Amino acid sequence: MQEMFSESKHDLVKDEDRLSKQAYPYRSKHWRGGLTSYGDGLMRLSDFPFDMANRDNNDYRLDSNEFEEYTACHGNLFDNSPDCWTEKGFSVAVHEMTEDFSVHIYNTHMNAGRDKDDYDARRKHFLQLADFINSYSANATVIMGGDFNNKWSDYPFADEQRQVWEMFLSTTGMRLACQDFIDGTDDSIVNCATSSSESTDQLAYLNRDFASYQLELAEYEELDTFTELSDHEPIRAKFNWYKKG
Repeated sequence: MQEMFSESKHDLVKDEDRLSKQAYPYRSKHWRGGLTSYGDGLMRLSDFPFDMANRDNNDYRLDSNEFEEYTACHGNLFDNSPDCWTEKGFSVAVHEMTEDFSVHIYNTHMNAGRDKDDYDARRKHFLQLADFINSYSANATVIMGGDFNNKWSDYPFADEQRQVWEMFLSTTGMRLACQDFIDGTDDSIVNCATSSSESTDQLAYLNRDFASYQLELAEYEELDTFTELSDHEPIRAKFNWYKKG
């Protein structure tokens, strides 16, 4: 989850009818902010175990809460998007799928806004995230989801933002979910469906050739049943995994 900035959204997470602890027993903490910030807004719920037991809401070292704040931002209280009043960044946790297969799952929320300074900040976010994935998750299977605010159609700097995505995917070896549903042999992201290129939310994944297990994306869609949670609808993906050989 991203944009968990308000108490009303925390109340929704506590609603047993919507998100029961039986269905999602593993839940992360996150930094809720202080007098001069809105916090990071990132949270994860899972029915697969992950280790975030040592997380400290007041400590931003990665070894304690598996969170890294982006070094760039643009926007204050006088702008449409006060990004510099949040600790936007990314979290990562190792989720145990089965006894001998784990996946590094990333969650992120990038700078919003539509002008050049916002675009420049997002570009730096992608570079920082790519460097981290290539180091921390160099030998891991990876799933990454988030609110990237980096549309590559019907948006200012659309061409540049598509090129940033292409750079990120090439650098990390990751693949956007929308690429799996392109008709034809050219699966570059320019051919992703318009609904994907105009979406602020994206999901990507990375299989390792040397890994014993592989991920297979089975379903991917935008949900229209969740209202009043955000100014855009969430996405849902379903993965299968299988053992090679």
